Amino acid sequence: MERKAISSDRSISSHKPEDKKYFVAIKNHPKLFLMVRPTGTKSWMYRYYPPSSPKQSIISIGIY
Repeated sequence: MERKAISSDRSISSHKPEDKKYFVAIKNHPKLFLMVRPTGTKSWMYRYYPPSSPKQSIISIGIY
């Protein structure tokens, strides 16, 4: 199922928990995501490349 990118507070509220956690992109912010867990918790996640590693990492910024 393809999810629409988040563009407002209302669109964040429309994402409901499912059986597995999933990520939703934020419009105009390619490295920022909202993670929705099966418990209903929504967290902001940021994707980045650490200076010492060629691998991508993800850091949690906080809870919505």
